[in-house]
Amino acid sequence: MARILHAVAAERDRRLGDPRAAAVPVEAMLDPAHLATLGRERARAGRSGSPRGAARSGDTVAVVAQDPDGQAVSIVQSVFHAFGAGMLEARTGIIIHNRGALFSLDPGSANHLQPGKRPLHTLMPVMLSADSGRRAVAGTMGGRAQPQVHTHLLAGIVRGTSPTEVVGAPRWVVGGLDAGSVDDEIFVEGTVPAATRRALEGSGMALRDLPDLDEAVGHAQVITGEGATVEAAADPRSDGSARVG
Repeated sequence: MARILHAVAAERDRRLGDPRAAAVPVEAMLDPAHLATLGRERARAGRSGSPRGAARSGDTVAVVAQDPDGQAVSIVQSVFHAFGAGMLEARTGIIIHNRGALFSLDPGSANHLQPGKRPLHTLMPVMLSADSGRRAVAGTMGGRAQPQVHTHLLAGIVRGTSPTEVVGAPRWVVGGLDAGSVDDEIFVEGTVPAATRRALEGSGMALRDLPDLDEAVGHAQVITGEGATVEAAADPRSDGSARVG
């Protein structure tokens, strides 16, 4: 899984851009044969040696909600860095984001900086509706690792694990949360099982140890439901809370 997440993150960074200015070949990117080839190529490539980014300074909030009729929403609100662009729109009090920092200066990139374009962004609200009738609404902070956090969450949800166990389970992510961070290290919480650590060591990527419940692996909010039963949980890595009533 670590090799797969490493490969698809690089593919996203290479191909994703404003669809009004670049063709984003979604079907081709999701083709199983392409994914298999991509995974093999990344495994052979080894360590990338990309530069380390600055210490985390982001400020993202995920909010999930569901009403008694089953209508739900997942919102991820972020100005990117802690105070965005450092500019305030005085009439509304809205802080202007600095998502433009995510543009690429590579002319060959789909996310190349050009007038009128929107930059690649990392926000990823998620909803799940299974044939079994089980539903889930999820959101997380986590920058470029948001898809990885959701992979961990969904693996637990589809097994029927409770939201509290899902968000509190030990996690690992490939690469840091921020743009420009090292992409071939695996950040591993201390409570990750020994067998999992040994498997991750076999990926060929270096492991970096984290304290338990560290926000470097994101913090998520989850609601699950099946029939009239609804459960919710907030990640113990955050200062959020969950309520059903």
